[in-house]
Amino acid sequence: MLREVLRQVPFARTGYRAIRCVGVGSARLAVSLILSTIDRSAWLRGLAFDALKQDLVLAPGPESFVVSTRDKAIGRDIYANAEFDFAKLRTAIRLAGLSDRNADLLFVDIGANIGPICIPVIKRGLAARALAIEPEPLNRKLLAANAILNDVSDRIEVFPVALGAAPGTVTFELSDRNFGDHRIRSKVEASEDRYREAERDTVEVEMTTLDRVLEPETAPNVLLWLDTQGYEGFVLKGATATLKQRHPMVLEFWPYGMKRSGSFESLLECLCESDYETFVDLEDTEATRTALTGAALTELYERLGEDGRFTDILVL
Repeated sequence: MLREVLRQVPFARTGYRAIRCVGVGSARLAVSLILSTIDRSAWLRGLAFDALKQDLVLAPGPESFVVSTRDKAIGRDIYANAEFDFAKLRTAIRLAGLSDRNADLLFVDIGANIGPICIPVIKRGLAARALAIEPEPLNRKLLAANAILNDVSDRIEVFPVALGAAPGTVTFELSDRNFGDHRIRSKVEASEDRYREAERDTVEVEMTTLDRVLEPETAPNVLLWLDTQGYEGFVLKGATATLKQRHPMVLEFWPYGMKRSGSFESLLECLCESDYETFVDLEDTEATRTALTGAALTELYERLGEDGRFTDILVL
């Protein structure tokens, strides 16, 4: 897998220096050497990313990631900033009281993308093992390659499925610019396509439930990380047994995505009928714990609005 992916990477830059050049002319070599000496700011690295012509490149940082230059969201952010959203993960581990339990912590990454969360979680010793759920074929291919590249593939199990309320087959729509915004296509349609959803290509993917994925697991400490582009409510519908364990759980909370999928009512039902008691908005610098009620979640929904804003909440 790793060799197959790296054959598509014309040159790789690790530690901000050009260290390898594969099948490229002198002009591209000169560009890679120039890139190795310019200011290392995220802004300049972002500009460099935008100028790249090849499809796949190796992003520098504490972990090495092969990213697609067509991905102007997560791929670009990893290339420019050397990581993506990892500060929120550290905050969630601290607030959940899991900082001293990494020796047996199981990290469950639902919507794992190319591994920007689960790979550093394992490589930096914040969890012992990870389950990575990623249904989109290219993301999953890069996830597997990146796990090998960072020498953590023996501790990350990849599941090539989507998660929902019941097993089956679903249509998955693909964003051409944001590879973190691939989504299950729902029959519930909104009046506007803010992200040109109607124009997206689609693939058919297998769906199962979180309960089925976790059924054989006996880990005493689990952290759930859900980023499913507004489908979180339906993922929880298929997690009845899992929710009874009351594992700390981070959810993306995106009203626009929930509006399109029709999942907000399911999210309210699953959380408010569970034994979870509080949630923390991870964008809140005060880390205020709020009682987990339908009114509080509805207030957060209305405060963010349906114009595309989102946050992540830690549910405890």
